Amino acid sequence: MFSEELAKYDWEETTRQIQHKRPADVETALGKEHLTLDDFMALISPAAAAYLEPMARLSRRYTQERFGKTISMYIPMYITNSCTNSCIYCGFNHHNKFDRVILTMEQIEDECKAIRALGPFENLLLVTGENPRAAGVDYIEQALKVCRPYFNNLTIEVMPLASEDYYRLTQSGLNGVVCFQETYNRANYNIYHPAGMKSKFEWRVNGFDRMGQAGVHKIGMGVLIGLEEWRTDVTMMALHLQYLRKHYWKTRYSVNFPRMCPSEGHFQPNVVMTDREPNSLSPSASSITTWTSPSRPVKNPRSATTSPRSEPRR
Repeated sequence: MFSEELAKYDWEETTRQIQHKRPADVETALGKEHLTLDDFMALISPAAAAYLEPMARLSRRYTQERFGKTISMYIPMYITNSCTNSCIYCGFNHHNKFDRVILTMEQIEDECKAIRALGPFENLLLVTGENPRAAGVDYIEQALKVCRPYFNNLTIEVMPLASEDYYRLTQSGLNGVVCFQETYNRANYNIYHPAGMKSKFEWRVNGFDRMGQAGVHKIGMGVLIGLEEWRTDVTMMALHLQYLRKHYWKTRYSVNFPRMCPSEGHFQPNVVMTDREPNSLSPSASSITTWTSPSRPVKNPRSATTSPRSEPRR
């Protein structure tokens, strides 16, 4: 399980390594075709800020080689906002006083019809809070069966499940799973997730193993930028991606970089990413794909595998 691999890496030491990268390290990484984790750290380090243009050119080249000039779009459908977690940054927090809704199968089908009326969308993301008793695996399976006649590609963003439950859902029309670790900082994780199933760090971080074991076709992962030092978090995510590609090589992967900005009357991010810094991160994300891509190139590429997200966190 990945939690055992993650335990080998010290958060503070990884942060120090990133901060101590020099321009020469960035130039070395930019000159390589196959990158190491150390190269990745160089490309997201402060020293890489002056190399944004050559990084962007490489990113453009890799993107067009793998995906062509295409954009893959999806529609998120929130089918319940009921949640038993107490994440301090999330509007779905169990302690927030507002009416909770769990859509019926008839309401879900009405939503499918309304989406199809908007245009030829084929990729649907079903999103829930985390309330396994009120909207558990049975409910999610029923929702997938209702949506399948309307969409060719179904992805879920729900609570982490057992491997056998993921497999069961793949037999009911599931194509992909999106799950955000939020932060890989084990020491501080429960500050943000004090109660509920999401407070169990190992259960969540090892959920990606369970997806791979179940043969899920596509796995989406990400960190919530704003909780902890973002460079360290995305480095740990790169490490996680490397691990998953090694152990579950038949599965496709996507990486996501949602970020929080200061706002009125709610949780304030501990780290504020500037508008320029995401531009530095995107080329580095392409380096992750290069670093972990299959040995055989994809012919006639149809869609990209990175999808920036900005929906509320669960």
